[in-house]
Amino acid sequence: LKPEEQEICNALNRRTEFRVLRTTYGLFDEHGNLKIEALKPQK
Repeated sequence: LKPEEQEICNALNRRTEFRVLRTTYGLFDEHGNLKIEALKPQK
């Protein structure tokens, strides 16, 4: 890309908004049960 095109792309990337879909990601197993290891503090 030309430098001015790259700057336009960079500006668009900076404006990208993200939305949190869920805060429980990884807390439950495939049966919907709470994972005990998910509650342990990460080292």
